[in-house]
Amino acid sequence: MMSWEHLLIASLAAAAFLPLVVWRRSLGLVAWLSVSGAVVLLALGGVLLAGASARRADGLARIAAATPGPRADYVTSDRCRSCHPDQYQSWHRSYHRTMTQRVSADAVVGNFDGVVLRESGREYRLEQRGGTFWVTETGAGQQPAERQIMMMTGSHHQQVYWLSYPPANRLGDFPFLWLIEEQRWIPVRDAFLKDPDLPSGTRIWNSICLQCHATAGQPRGDEATGAMDTRTGELGIACEACHGPADEHVRAHGDPLRRYVRHLSDEPDPTIVNPERLEPDVASQVCAQCHRLAMVRDLDDFNERGFSFRPGDDDLNASKRTIVLRKPASGEHARVQVDDASGPFYVTPTTEGFDAFFWSDGMVRVSGREFNGMIESGCAERGDLQCLSCHSMHQSQPDDQLALGMGGDGACTQCHPAFAGSETALQGHTHHEPESSGSRCMNCHMPYTTYGLLKTIRSHLIDSPTIAAELASGRPNACNLCHLDRSLEWTSALLADWYGQQEPGLSEEQRRIAAGLRWLLGGDAGQRAIAADAMGRADAQDASGRGWTAPHLAVLLDDSYAALRFIAARSLRTLGEPALAGYDSQDESDARRRVAAQVMFNGRWHDGLASRAPDAGRLIGADGTLDSQRIDALIGARDNRPMDLRE
Repeated sequence: MMSWEHLLIASLAAAAFLPLVVWRRSLGLVAWLSVSGAVVLLALGGVLLAGASARRADGLARIAAATPGPRADYVTSDRCRSCHPDQYQSWHRSYHRTMTQRVSADAVVGNFDGVVLRESGREYRLEQRGGTFWVTETGAGQQPAERQIMMMTGSHHQQVYWLSYPPANRLGDFPFLWLIEEQRWIPVRDAFLKDPDLPSGTRIWNSICLQCHATAGQPRGDEATGAMDTRTGELGIACEACHGPADEHVRAHGDPLRRYVRHLSDEPDPTIVNPERLEPDVASQVCAQCHRLAMVRDLDDFNERGFSFRPGDDDLNASKRTIVLRKPASGEHARVQVDDASGPFYVTPTTEGFDAFFWSDGMVRVSGREFNGMIESGCAERGDLQCLSCHSMHQSQPDDQLALGMGGDGACTQCHPAFAGSETALQGHTHHEPESSGSRCMNCHMPYTTYGLLKTIRSHLIDSPTIAAELASGRPNACNLCHLDRSLEWTSALLADWYGQQEPGLSEEQRRIAAGLRWLLGGDAGQRAIAADAMGRADAQDASGRGWTAPHLAVLLDDSYAALRFIAARSLRTLGEPALAGYDSQDESDARRRVAAQVMFNGRWHDGLASRAPDAGRLIGADGTLDSQRIDALIGARDNRPMDLRE
């Protein structure tokens, strides 16, 4: 894209030469003046361009000064490229590489071309100047404050931008982020499932985000001044995050003969770590550096030196202890908060603050914490399940990093081969047709009960659906996440018939009303998000029908949580709802309420509902109208505890 400086110079040149073109047959005064004018204007353009180049160089220097500096003991992924080109390329196209980057015109995906954003009485004017990006903030009664965007996080679903705040080099988030698929800005607070009445503030990248969004980060904050002198092995998740510091490896393999010998050898290279050669529990710790919920042991030590963990060499809990909320049956609750323990940090369902991360039965409910779930799965406790059983950095596509052949049942049948070659065995186990979504292993044993980034992902605590677990924790069960129109009583009876589960006592509401509606209309914010997201998935729509969910989803179009309004609108768009054409989940006016009413009482949905058999569980009357009395009762009894899921 041509910058405004280049456009200006081109325009000046054209303006200068225009008279010369018009008077091309004359060598008189006009032509002489035209040539002279062209020289003057081009000289002026050169001065302007030189000034622009100087400003751009100054902007880049500011970025270099404000963003983390390098660590001497890390060589960076650029040194790996020449000897490992294939591995470098597969990593380079991953979202791990672009987890955090310094700002550049090639990497910024948000629209900075004269955009004006407003939030909480403040105005933010965005601008691109060559290869640098700027925000001018204006508030009531205050002088405009201009800040440069220094760094960014994300390139898959969202991109967050970081500004430098005093004291020196504290990187705080710009209060808006860019949604990549939707191609729009939204306030950062609206991208999270957080009660709008809870206070929000600026997040500091140096001390929080660098723990998982950079390689070997060291905050290096000055306690007295608050200034930061942050260091990283590399921004983003780079080669040395998984293979360990490579300075010794690079030095050793500077010898061509050694490189050749090592290439022919099958023995492990002692100068570097290959996670595929590690024992399963040790290999998974490589991923768990980031993909777990953990507690820092010594904040002062972390601030100065970062985490001591190095892949393959150390115990992960030595510097950052995994937080584990065991299921009651395990008896591990006796080990609560043993601060001097060398192992994980055990908490109970009632430990204050941990409901932001866990369901009360111990299952992780937020994204990015897959390790916490996996290590409590029977497949890991009694078998050799590890992260690399299903995921790969180099033999995969960037989305989910699933290894080749692991996107379906193959991930499970590698350890459970009895179901791989026999449709009879599979159908006997699942009680669904072999090719149906109900016979997919992960749909039952890894349902979408984890929330993050405005969507749900699969749970990594591999278990089997039970109604008892839902009643104890509130966590939606796998069966009713597909059969959204069925009640818990319906599911309980089938699980008892098929697998001999004991049928628990159920309330009238649980026996009669579709579980999907109970979560959607009466659940807490996390349950509402899971149900609304499920109603937009094709497999759930195939199993439970389509049109009947629209009037119920419309209730969430006016939910107090902006994230829930966003998810409900996205699911409604899969149903082709025309009233959503002008709907904006960020709109704080009455417009969103009017759209919600239009969808709820849309005659097209009424006609579709009336053509189906009456279904009290879906809260649809015999005449096709909605059972407003029960709907209002569910909403009136809704779990309105303030939610702040720490995804």
